[in-house]
Amino acid sequence: MRVRYLTCSLWILALSAMAIGVHACAPKGSSATPGAKIAPAPGDGHDGGVSVYHPTQRPASNGRCYVCHINYEEEELATLHAKAGVGCEKCHGASDAHCSDEEGLTAPRYMYAPAKVNGSCLKCHPRDRIDIKPHASLFDAAKPSGKLCTDCHGKHRLSKRTRNWDKATGKLIKGK
Repeated sequence: MRVRYLTCSLWILALSAMAIGVHACAPKGSSATPGAKIAPAPGDGHDGGVSVYHPTQRPASNGRCYVCHINYEEEELATLHAKAGVGCEKCHGASDAHCSDEEGLTAPRYMYAPAKVNGSCLKCHPRDRIDIKPHASLFDAAKPSGKLCTDCHGKHRLSKRTRNWDKATGKLIKGK
């Protein structure tokens, strides 16, 4: 009887572990479980604590990127997104060729020229969720401000570049 109880307990434990493993092991580069519910994040500090919505899941792992880009490990934009389960790959692609190029000559899969930054942010942060007073100048077509989301939300730029690529084509412009 005791052996049968232990055998059943072990099967239950094994099945539970498999269920947890299947749920936790999302495909590389995925930012949300298919069909995942969207839940509000805590207030972002703007007028009345307006919330921006984020996928509910475990934090994203950006360790693969931080091997070379350690400066982003403490950077506001990268850390807030990682906590919400949105990793570097969500915006910049898997960038396998970039990651495996020890010479650093291969560009990341996606880069954003200043004119494309806000449009990229709006893909996940739609206007109806962020149309608040501090953002008014971003949406005023009559008086374009030239401001970028990253002017206020994290300084998501490299302070020193050893490589520079054309952001539209990915071609190397300047090396070391």
